[in-house]
Amino acid sequence: MPAENIAKDELYREAEQRFVRQRAPDCSPEERAALALWINQSPLHAAAYASVRRTWSELAALKQDPDMASLRIGAEAVARQMRRERRSTRRWVSAAAAAGAGAGAGGGWGLGAPDAVDPPTLGPGGA
Repeated sequence: MPAENIAKDELYREAEQRFVRQRAPDCSPEERAALALWINQSPLHAAAYASVRRTWSELAALKQDPDMASLRIGAEAVARQMRRERRSTRRWVSAAAAAGAGAGAGGGWGLGAPDAVDPPTLGPGGA
């Protein structure tokens, strides 16, 4: 990634952190003054901060959109179903592992340790 993009990413990351911090209920007047200084320090700072604030506003508007609410409800239902299926799969895998552990210990499937297996009995003449 070119150095210019890295610097821009870092600038936007700082703008995001400052934006979130100024929204915190415990943000002090000194922190708010430092934010104002930072914004006024450079047009790049001001642009980055304005972009973050605009994105926040757009996301807030989407939260109120009925279509987005419908999509969110559908996504939550899918996520619940996937969690149920994962739990069911985990229970099945646990049961299979327990059965396999029992079988591996010679518990009924003939999968005991190789040294526990009797050698085949040879008939007369070695056949």
